[in-house]
Amino acid sequence: NSEQYQQAISDRDELKESLYKKIDEFEDYKNRFPAESFKELKENNRALQLEKKTLLTELQRSQDKQDEYDRAYVIYKNLRAENQKLQEQIELITEEISKSGKSKFSDLEKVDFKNKHNNGELFDNLKKLANYIHDYGIKNGINGTPLYYSIQTIRAFTASLAASKDKSRLIILQGPSGIGKSSLPQLFAKATGCECEIIPVQPSWRDNKELLGYDNDFTKVFKSTAFTKVLYKASLNPNKIFLVVLDEMNLARVEYYFADFLSTLETEPDEEGFWHIDLAEVSSPEGLPEGLLYNNGIAQLKIGKNVWFIGTANEDESTNTITDKV
Repeated sequence: NSEQYQQAISDRDELKESLYKKIDEFEDYKNRFPAESFKELKENNRALQLEKKTLLTELQRSQDKQDEYDRAYVIYKNLRAENQKLQEQIELITEEISKSGKSKFSDLEKVDFKNKHNNGELFDNLKKLANYIHDYGIKNGINGTPLYYSIQTIRAFTASLAASKDKSRLIILQGPSGIGKSSLPQLFAKATGCECEIIPVQPSWRDNKELLGYDNDFTKVFKSTAFTKVLYKASLNPNKIFLVVLDEMNLARVEYYFADFLSTLETEPDEEGFWHIDLAEVSSPEGLPEGLLYNNGIAQLKIGKNVWFIGTANEDESTNTITDKV
C-alpha cells in the first residue's frame, strides 16, 4: 500500500544519509593519518606476526622437551626400582658367601689342594736334554702327532731359557703363522715333565688385569685367571719348571698388559728368590692362601725363578709391532 511504500522510501533516505555521513567520517579520519602511518602499521603488524610465529615454535619445543623429560623421569624411576632389587639380591648373595666361609681367593685355594707336594725334576745336562727332546718329538710328539724340530732349534730354545734366567725371563718366538711356535714349548714341557700353560692373548687387552684377574666389587671375591693360577701353582712347586706361553702376544700391545711384569722381573728378587706382583686389596693377612704374600693391605702373587714366559708373535697386518723396550 502507499503508506508502506512511503515508509520504505523514508527508511532508504535515512540509510543513504547515514552512509554518506559514515563515508565523510572515514575520509576525515583517513585525512588525519598519512599513508606512511598505514604503511608503518602494516610493517609493525607483519613483524608482530613473525614474532608470534617464533614464540609459538619455541613454545612447542618447550612442550616437547617437557614431554621428553617426563618420559625420562618414568624410565629413571623404573631403573631405580630395578637397581634397588639388584642391590638387595647382591646383599643376599654377599651374606650367603660370608656364611659359607668362601675365601676371597677360593680359586687359588683349590690350586693349593691339588698341587701341594707335587714337585718335578730338572735335567742337568743341556746336550742330552736337547737330543732327548728331539727324539721325543719324533716318537711321541703332542697328542700322538709327531713334531720335527731340528737339534739346532731345540738347542737355541734351551739356550734362550738359560740365557734369560737372570734377566726378564721372557723369550719371544717370532715368525709366520703355522711354523710351530706354540708347539715348541709344549713339546719341551711334555718331554721333560715341566708344566706348560697356553694363555691366548686377546686384541682388547689394555692392562694387566686382563692377565691377573680382578676383584669383584659385588661378591668381594677375586676372579682369578688361568695365568694367575699357573703362577700361583709355580710358587708352590719351586723345583719344577713352568712355561707360561702368551700365544699370539702381539695381537694386543705388549707394553699395555705386560709392562708391569717386565719392570718387576728386571729388579732383584727377595731373599727367597721371588718377585712380587700386586693382586688385590685385602683388609688383613688372615685367610690368605699360603702361596700369597701380604704387604701393606695388598695381596701379592709370588713369581719364582722356575717360571719362564714364552711369547709367540706372528708377522702379519693384524698384529702390533713389538717395541725395542720389550
